[in-house]
Amino acid sequence: MTRLHMHFIASFALLLSLGTALIAAPQDGADGARPGTAARLDPAAIDRYFAAAWKSAGVVPQESATDADWLRRASLALNGVIPSAEEMEHFLRDTSPDKRERKVDDLLARPEFAEHTGGEWTRFLIGRQAQRNRFDREAFESWVVEQFALNTPFHTFVEKLLTASGTQEQNPASGFFLRYESQPKEVAAPVSKVFLGVDIQCARCHDHKYEQWKQHEFNDFAAYFANTEQRRANDRSEPRPEFEVFDRPDAKLAGYLKKNTAKRLEERAKNIKNPEVVERMKERADVTLATPTPLRPLESGVFATPMPSSEGEVSFAKPATRRAALVQWMTAPGNPYFARAVTNRIAAMLFGYGITMPIDDFRSDSTLAIPGLLDALAVEFERSGYNYREMAGLLAKTKAFGLSSGDGVPQKPEQLDEEAKIFARYPARPMSPEQLFDSLTRATGIDEAAEKRAKTMKEVGKRVGKKAMTGEAAAQMYGKLRDQALRRFISTFDDDEQGESIDFEGTIPQALMMMNSRIVTESMQRGLTLTRALERASGNDRIDALYLAALSRKPSTDERMKALAYIRKNGDKRESFEDLLWALLNSAEFATVH
Repeated sequence: MTRLHMHFIASFALLLSLGTALIAAPQDGADGARPGTAARLDPAAIDRYFAAAWKSAGVVPQESATDADWLRRASLALNGVIPSAEEMEHFLRDTSPDKRERKVDDLLARPEFAEHTGGEWTRFLIGRQAQRNRFDREAFESWVVEQFALNTPFHTFVEKLLTASGTQEQNPASGFFLRYESQPKEVAAPVSKVFLGVDIQCARCHDHKYEQWKQHEFNDFAAYFANTEQRRANDRSEPRPEFEVFDRPDAKLAGYLKKNTAKRLEERAKNIKNPEVVERMKERADVTLATPTPLRPLESGVFATPMPSSEGEVSFAKPATRRAALVQWMTAPGNPYFARAVTNRIAAMLFGYGITMPIDDFRSDSTLAIPGLLDALAVEFERSGYNYREMAGLLAKTKAFGLSSGDGVPQKPEQLDEEAKIFARYPARPMSPEQLFDSLTRATGIDEAAEKRAKTMKEVGKRVGKKAMTGEAAAQMYGKLRDQALRRFISTFDDDEQGESIDFEGTIPQALMMMNSRIVTESMQRGLTLTRALERASGNDRIDALYLAALSRKPSTDERMKALAYIRKNGDKRESFEDLLWALLNSAEFATVH
């Protein structure tokens, strides 16, 4: 038996002896002013909505989460990664009564907020694995992240996105249309789902069987993108094709219709062998014949109270394009969908559960977990000038966000009990693959080690004059390696290319990957966490350091005794502490937002 196998068996035994569960699948059972005016909704006012719902349901909310649990949760929700051990120790020593509110402001101001939030919205819009010859995913995601870093008003972000033209080099936002090859119906579906909270995809081919949406309504909505097309922008002799997004004038659509009558399309289809091409021709004809029409308000409890709007009638300037007309309707004060959909999604990103579910499918039978709250948030979002960062901060500073998660066992949304559905207990959930990967690198200290390596290479590069050894080159190399590792990680933890935020569900292959993965092993061996822990004088201090790094807390008395017993039995050496860190990283607690 090799040393690696013996090391694996010893680590696995330690994991069981600590009583820390393996990564496991979720268990069953377990008033409106103009935008830009001063905000009137604060965290305390939001909490009153929660309290009223709890009282109505006869539910007593959980007690407040510990400071350690709260910081870990807030860091994951706002920055997408667990806090460092040093940050946790500093936060726990802080005795000021407003430290949670100040920490929320700190987390929102960090680059990690923009990176995490921008990454999430990229996945909402284009999925995880989308990469096509005409589309540069990296350039598109970088643009989205930049919008959140600049705190671009959300309605402006949407306007830039949905009216983008040109090549991706000229305008990275145009990648959204290139991703869907500028097919009107392909674009209309995610726009409706993500920004309006309405999934009309089922009405694409036929009237919806169970909802109010008709096929002609889908076509009418998609008609806003009927004249948005793409074409090659560079010479065909160039090895790498470059495409641009543009709008064909409406006047030219009449000519298109003459060339593409139903009869002529049928004749042309006979000479085209690829059925997908034929289907695209027919679908474009459908939306070109349709009249661009906004979605009508649903007959639903979600929209029982009309959204207050600014005084007087909303004035629309003549839009330059169909797409611009759609954006004007979407982001106009009082739109029945836009502000509700976005704030519901923000709440879901923080709590793991929306005020109404599903978050991207308002239905006629949709119910509100907290009556009145979604309207209040939507009105405040408009009033703030669609300030995304401010809205996230309001929700993160509520007492409801700071409640305990109880036993911390993650559940899928459809499995949540009534207590969690009305946020009387924080709904624990598995980390996303991205959260899990980045938290793994933070816990092992491999991210900091790579940063130090890049700085060292930069200094060496200065001395020897080699460009290849500059810090920038090192950072780019590390970034590429990280992307490669993350893709492999996601391929195991996510099997849905178009999934917006697929949860880690603790399947056997996923657990085995965590246990056997070189990513985990090498991160532990090359990271700084173990080295720093071993620099501490006593076994107790070393154990504390590893627990803080991995689980963002110190061990219980029982956990400490078991860890000390294991170390005494196997020797006070690096391998023993490596086994302990391995066990903590493979626990269900590590992989959970709780």
